Amino acid sequence: MAVDNHQIAADVLPLVGGAENVTIATNCMTRLRLTLKDNSKADLEGLKKVKGVLGAQFSGSQLQVIIGQNVPKVLAEFVAISGVKQGAAVDENLDDAPKEK
Repeated sequence: MAVDNHQIAADVLPLVGGAENVTIATNCMTRLRLTLKDNSKADLEGLKKVKGVLGAQFSGSQLQVIIGQNVPKVLAEFVAISGVKQGAAVDENLDDAPKEK
């Protein structure tokens, strides 16, 4: 079954506090990276339950929603429906990085 990138974006948006809570949206190789105004509005457990989302976590001040290789398409849909400013893509693949002990 094909992944519905629009649906993923539409499901993620309210779980991050809506468009008014997102300052900027970008991506790396596999993650939708969102800078939020108020991190407490993000529902990490809810995000992890969205069909098409593999995980969610904060890294520093940034919320990272793990989506996989189709993340640029999800980002495009997210920006289109939310009107959030899109930042430059981050050239980093955290899923292949060595794990810290």
